[in-house]
Amino acid sequence: MKRAAAFIGLLACLLSMVGAAEAFDGTVVRTTLKVERIACSACMRHIRNALRGRRGVTGMRADLRHALVMVDHEPGLGGGAIAELITALGYPAVVMDEQVVAATDTMGFPPVGRGVCGAAASAWKELFHRFF
Repeated sequence: MKRAAAFIGLLACLLSMVGAAEAFDGTVVRTTLKVERIACSACMRHIRNALRGRRGVTGMRADLRHALVMVDHEPGLGGGAIAELITALGYPAVVMDEQVVAATDTMGFPPVGRGVCGAAASAWKELFHRFF
């Protein structure tokens, strides 16, 4: 009985994903945002984890050197809502561009390094040397 319930749950999940893919007609919107205060892979991981949990977001990439974050999402989810989410995390974000791309070209969620934030590490190091 438990196996049947698990199978039905899995089937419902898969069908809902197929339904969601058809709902946005094979395209996604790629929003490019200028994001302040991203300094390292820890910052990227914080943003990625928040976006991954947001319904309608299908992928994300970041360019730390230029402080840009590109987010793929369903057309029903606006770039402004994504900017608000990232800003609420402590990284002020502004939408720079939005493009429609094929859903097959979505970026997904790449792995992000496990490094410690360089800005935080240097601040702690400075504080340590000040008192010790």
